[in-house]
Amino acid sequence: ELFPIEKLVYLSPDSRNDLSKYNDDDIYVIGGIIDRGEDKAPMTLANAKKLNIRHARFPMRRTLGIQAELNVETCVAIMNDLKASQDWFYALRWVPARFLANRVKVNPDVLQNKLAYRAHKALSPTVSIGSDNAERNMMLNAKQYRSMYTKIMAAKSMEEMKELLESLKI
Repeated sequence: ELFPIEKLVYLSPDSRNDLSKYNDDDIYVIGGIIDRGEDKAPMTLANAKKLNIRHARFPMRRTLGIQAELNVETCVAIMNDLKASQDWFYALRWVPARFLANRVKVNPDVLQNKLAYRAHKALSPTVSIGSDNAERNMMLNAKQYRSMYTKIMAAKSMEEMKELLESLKI
């Protein structure tokens, strides 16, 4: 009743609709409770459907190759970056690296997974909060992030990666 129902978009990892872009006219609702009923069905997604509220999920599978349920703080950070850049790859830098580490554990022989985990972790704005690295990573814009991510993915050694990161010092 507070907002027009046609402007609401409920963000749920259980939705089958990928959010394609940030729309300034929409009002995004981020759930902040454990979203499972006794039958393990997603409660808020069911309510959104029942009330005819649009729903969507972050396109993590398409963009990062993972699926994860994120906390509210991470969702807000992602939405802020998405609003500023309209770049999902950049906005999803806030996804904790542990989710990409799980992909490495499941498929330890896939080099691409290891390299993606290494790049994501090195450029995460949540790495060692309060450290110079976290501050440096938060200052990256979408273009800088993509460029550095590509360079880290191509680095032949940890030493080469560290040299690349040193070149980013603020």
